[in-house]
Amino acid sequence: MNGAAKNLVEKFNAEGLLTGKVAAMFNGSDLAFSNRDCWNHLRNLRRKNLDVGDAQAIRFAYQQFGDVITFDTTYRTNKYSLPFAPFTGLNHHLQSILFGCALLQDESEKYFVWLFETWLEAMNGKKHVSMITDRDLAIGAVVAKVFPETRHHLCLWHIRKKFPEKLAHIYHKNSTFKRELKRCIRESSSIKDFEDDWQRIMVEYSLLENEWLQRLFDIRESWTPVHNRSTFFAGVNTTQRSERINSFFDSFVNSTTTLRDFVVKFEKAINNRYEAGKKKNFESRHKSHTLTIGSKIEEHAA
Repeated sequence: MNGAAKNLVEKFNAEGLLTGKVAAMFNGSDLAFSNRDCWNHLRNLRRKNLDVGDAQAIRFAYQQFGDVITFDTTYRTNKYSLPFAPFTGLNHHLQSILFGCALLQDESEKYFVWLFETWLEAMNGKKHVSMITDRDLAIGAVVAKVFPETRHHLCLWHIRKKFPEKLAHIYHKNSTFKRELKRCIRESSSIKDFEDDWQRIMVEYSLLENEWLQRLFDIRESWTPVHNRSTFFAGVNTTQRSERINSFFDSFVNSTTTLRDFVVKFEKAINNRYEAGKKKNFESRHKSHTLTIGSKIEEHAA
């Protein structure tokens, strides 16, 4: 393939056109080439890009911002309905940053063990400080096995989302119970305050025999803010960062996307995300900052 043909193949690939169709478009022209030529060129290009930048950039980002990870497998990316498992963090612009992802065959324990061990190897053994997931404690056992030093935290948003379903008779808009429970969870100044207030609410609203609430209290160390204040979470206590990444991918893939197409569109989505980060970097360096008091030290910090 000459330079012009290679350039066209790259451009069509970036737009998501099936590789097999690209060669057919130029049959009989001066730029004619085979399907095999297309595949070989794109394979070599991806290998080159990975060698010179992608892998290093991901590892560098993880070294800088990988202390806190959110992990969510509720998203289904394509017609095979495979769980899409992104490892998401937070960068210095408070933007969600995708460190990596996997497509899983299913959500059994053995696949999570494989995924986490493979992830750890890919990141040169660097373990994160904390990890937030949307699942029950079953995945916590896998986290404890592969990342024994990592603090596992259940998504508070997903837990609170179950309150209206489990406690429909008293947990509803503007109910006193809802306000008191929210204050107990969010505003308790100490573990003792939380536990005392929780027990008071259970007694006052005749909920001591509620099995779901009792189970929730038994695992309180895995989801309450007051039990996790000594661990760095970068201000994150839900998996909504992962869910934002999922919704971001909605503009690139859908229920008919094949695995082959997903690889191409995934690359395009990542490039889009990377450009958004570069734009923020540019703005932070060249735009004037809004100062509150106008002091020299504030200007320097900005």
